[in-house]
Amino acid sequence: MKMVMWGILLISSLGLIYQLFTNRSQIGRALSRFTIQIVIGAIVLLALNLFSDYTHFTLPINLVTLGVIGLLGLPGFALLGALKLVLI
Repeated sequence: MKMVMWGILLISSLGLIYQLFTNRSQIGRALSRFTIQIVIGAIVLLALNLFSDYTHFTLPINLVTLGVIGLLGLPGFALLGALKLVLI
């Protein structure tokens, strides 16, 4: 079973590397969009934490939360909020 999982990881990694090197123009756009979403997500999280006295709701600003918000955008923010409400 471990060999199958390593094989899947290897094949998917090679496919990702192939896609990155064949579509170079799209890499820049994707990275810039990801970066912009991370910055906007950080600003929104900072604003949420600044108003936490009124809302009594905070989300930490760290690499994981910024990565989720950067990757998923507004649904990622909603996901983090829902997870915080359900799990904690």
